[in-house]
Amino acid sequence: MRWLASRILRRCATAIERAVATAHAAPLPLRITMAGIGSAVAACARLALLRASDARLPDAVEYLVVILAGLLGGPLPGVLAAFAGALSLLWLSDSPLGERVVAATLFIVISACVLALEAAYRHLRLRSDATVSEQIGAIALATPGVVGTFFLDEKRRVAYRYVSPKAKAVFGLDPGDICADAGAFYKRLDPSELETINQSLFRSARDLSLWVCQFSFAHPEKGAVWMEAQGAPVREKDGSIVWHGYASDITSRKSAELSLAESAARLQATVDAAQDAVLTMEESGRLQTVNRAGVIMFGYGPGEIAAMNVGALISLDGEDEKEWTPPEAGERVEIMGRRKGGASFPAELTLGEAIFGGKNLRVAFIKDLTEQRMIEHHLGELYRSRFKAIGGMAAELAHEINQPLAANATYLRVARRLLEQSPHAGDAAIIEVLDKAAAQTLRAGRIVTSLRELVRSREPDKTMVCLHEVIGEAREEALENSEIVGVQFELRLRAAEDCVIADRAQLKQVFASLIRNAVEAMQSSERRDLVIETSNPGDGTIRIDVIDSGCGLPESSDIGCFEPFTTTKTKGMGVGLSISHTIIEAHYGRIWAAPNASGGAVFSFTLPLQDAEVDA
Repeated sequence: MRWLASRILRRCATAIERAVATAHAAPLPLRITMAGIGSAVAACARLALLRASDARLPDAVEYLVVILAGLLGGPLPGVLAAFAGALSLLWLSDSPLGERVVAATLFIVISACVLALEAAYRHLRLRSDATVSEQIGAIALATPGVVGTFFLDEKRRVAYRYVSPKAKAVFGLDPGDICADAGAFYKRLDPSELETINQSLFRSARDLSLWVCQFSFAHPEKGAVWMEAQGAPVREKDGSIVWHGYASDITSRKSAELSLAESAARLQATVDAAQDAVLTMEESGRLQTVNRAGVIMFGYGPGEIAAMNVGALISLDGEDEKEWTPPEAGERVEIMGRRKGGASFPAELTLGEAIFGGKNLRVAFIKDLTEQRMIEHHLGELYRSRFKAIGGMAAELAHEINQPLAANATYLRVARRLLEQSPHAGDAAIIEVLDKAAAQTLRAGRIVTSLRELVRSREPDKTMVCLHEVIGEAREEALENSEIVGVQFELRLRAAEDCVIADRAQLKQVFASLIRNAVEAMQSSERRDLVIETSNPGDGTIRIDVIDSGCGLPESSDIGCFEPFTTTKTKGMGVGLSISHTIIEAHYGRIWAAPNASGGAVFSFTLPLQDAEVDA
């Protein structure tokens, strides 16, 4: 009940205050007229009551009229109501004249006191309001920004009730012009920002929340500047929303913020561009920032990794996550990193220290060594392959040179026996045998020279060569080898054009390697047929096919058999076909292998004809 009574009294006081404000806003003649009408109505009511009853009614009705006239109309209407009440007491009373005069005089005195109290109260209130206005004005002048009061009119447009004098310095506009027409201010805002400003105002009005907004402003003298405005919404008695707030020039602060943000963005872009992970952490190891390379390296999302401890990502060899302790600043150590899925990888850690905001920070630079370790492994494999290749080349060279040297030794033994049998009768035969021995020696020298040039990766010593002659020479040299006994060696030289630009010794090396492989492949075969066939496909090349009836090719070996150290022979090194492949490619040709339809294998290669090379 007490709460209800208090609420009713507050509402009554509010209604009276509104009525007083409305009455004071009316013109003075209207207020005087209303006071006179009120006095006449009161006198008529008093006369009617007197005639209806013999009892003497109190004069409270007249006092009420005076109070209302003074409160609502002001001093002059109150005085007129007091005199009207005194006259009604003199003329409308049946009392003796002396009593009526005393009653009228007493009424005037009491009414004067009431009006004096009302005037004193009004004066004190006006003085208090003036003092408050002066204080607010002084605060507005002392404020670095512009103080103002604004509201939304019936069209939901901003209108100003008050703008402090600082508007001239801050906005470059007269305060009176802004109050008269808010468009003078709003037309200097960036059109692209108006919708955002209005929406923020509507939200503030709806929620009665503090309105804060930053916007650009076209100053008449300074040009484009940045402003910040704040306003506290207050709901008025009529239900409307009024904002009291201020606006200030924040161009210097905004420029510093933009410069700082640009520097931070540039620094972040630089850190993100780094190939290594860059992590900042507290002394406890709790991560604060991680660059893009770190996010990719460890496989976590930016939000996940930022809340982790560095011990969950890296550890020294043999250390547990909880026991991990950071090394000294500047020291490089190898660590093991842990990705999100639990996979570990080798890494290198370098720690640095920095002070930010009075706190010590650690900056970790982590380099993923996975690729480096793979490169080191491949280099090791390459070095081992090179040593193996050197061994293979040496074995190939020994094999190639062993044939002419063995033949040379055989010829020399034959020559010695001829000399022992008859010192003079076999001179012609001895000379022939010695010539063959000399030829085999020269052959060994050519093999050494050819292999040496091949190892040096120099261009072959190319001259015009008739390929059929080279094939014939290769056949004759092959027939001198005892391993070819029992092999049916046939030449099918069907190419009409066989002149190529090539290194003769290297081509003989290719034929020797292909013939030797064919012979070795037919060692366990019942039928041992070896055919070298030539043809002109019609594309400016000559094609050579080396056909055998041996054991054939393993599956998927048409390309792999030309790889270094790839062999199916128990004593082979796997370099003969690789060297042949290199020689043919050096002569701009192509070599391949295919199964023989009748059993065995076919090794084929093509070389450009002399005319085709000249045209090219």
